[in-house]
Amino acid sequence: MERNEANEKLIQYLEKNYDGETYLVATFRATEAAQIMLKTDKAVMAMGGFSGNDPALTAKKLENLVKNGEVKYFLLSGFGGGQSNNDIVEWIQTHCKEIPQSEWKQSSDTQQSFGRDGAEKLYKYEG
Repeated sequence: MERNEANEKLIQYLEKNYDGETYLVATFRATEAAQIMLKTDKAVMAMGGFSGNDPALTAKKLENLVKNGEVKYFLLSGFGGGQSNNDIVEWIQTHCKEIPQSEWKQSSDTQQSFGRDGAEKLYKYEG
């Protein structure tokens, strides 16, 4: 799989668990979001803009989106988020449950997916 190519197992997992939210999943970088959108034809939120460092969203705004049922899954990687989005990462890690990689990540994806260091994590808000 080429770098930034959407993980098929991730796509299957997200689509299986999709309940009509506005966004199938939220990521930090637009390139991550684009790969998923191209495979699913569903909206994906790029919380940090193109490069992942844009502070366009606050933790409070994210909390409102989640509580309104607009997004429940978050794909975080070691590449993106940046210092300006630490509060968002902390909110996700505090209020959401990490989904085991065995449920959504192909075993061959350790170095090949969105996170350049292979440190992707998928979180779900469960209310």
